[in-house]
Amino acid sequence: MSSENQCNLCSVSKYKIIFQKDDIKIVKCSGCGLVYTIPMPEASRIKELFLEDYTRIKTENNFSHSPLRDQIYSEALECLGNLMKPGRLLDIGCSYGQFMAAARDKGWKVTGVEPCVAAARHAREHYKIEAINDIFTEEKFQPESFDAVTMWDTLIYMPDPSTNLLTIKNILKKSGVLVIRVDDIEALYPRIEGMFRSIRKKWSHLEPGVNLYNFSRKTLKAMLEKCGFKVLRIANSEKLWWSVSVPGNPVKKTLLKAVRWTARNFNMGDAMIAYARKI
Repeated sequence: MSSENQCNLCSVSKYKIIFQKDDIKIVKCSGCGLVYTIPMPEASRIKELFLEDYTRIKTENNFSHSPLRDQIYSEALECLGNLMKPGRLLDIGCSYGQFMAAARDKGWKVTGVEPCVAAARHAREHYKIEAINDIFTEEKFQPESFDAVTMWDTLIYMPDPSTNLLTIKNILKKSGVLVIRVDDIEALYPRIEGMFRSIRKKWSHLEPGVNLYNFSRKTLKAMLEKCGFKVLRIANSEKLWWSVSVPGNPVKKTLLKAVRWTARNFNMGDAMIAYARKI
């Protein structure tokens, strides 16, 4: 990007401030509606911010052991299996390796890249999976070397998502598939919370200083198309922390089903999963 204030999607520099915490502004592009952070943190600080937030989430919410997450992974693999036969799969931001393990069980040959040292180590030692402890960059992988790439809540932490998506396109084989999960800033609950942001002085879905970008269905689709992908489907997805504080079985099972039905049918899931093919 030529300017830190310039939109990563449409290159317009005009924006509206929608939330601010200290010196960090969350703005909405006047050209395309993309929501992003000003100023962007320095490159050396981005990894630190991500790891601080990552550790907080895992500690507070037992994030690495979510039954809802397992179900989301299972459904995503089923959808991916309907689009293509198993082949080589790269999971960017592979965390502790749960998704890669599930994909391997479905016949995929998996590789992951993960900036958190402990998470990458766990994936290697517990699941016996190749997990590279680093930030995703193009030079680490050969062109057209993967059949599928997955990103679970990773794109929002990247300072230049358009460039990263172009890199992913380059390492995907012809007609390869990209699966991305991110929060949906225009889902019902984020909208309601945003209405009271001036009173509460908080808007948890934006995470100033942590989430660098916040997507809607419109902006995610536009960015994927800009970077050479055909969007096949964008589906609702539940917020993973919803599964944490629910009581144990059998009540837990019943409540989880109710939460998932409500989230899917009323776009209250806070998140979305996009499936896109390289063109």
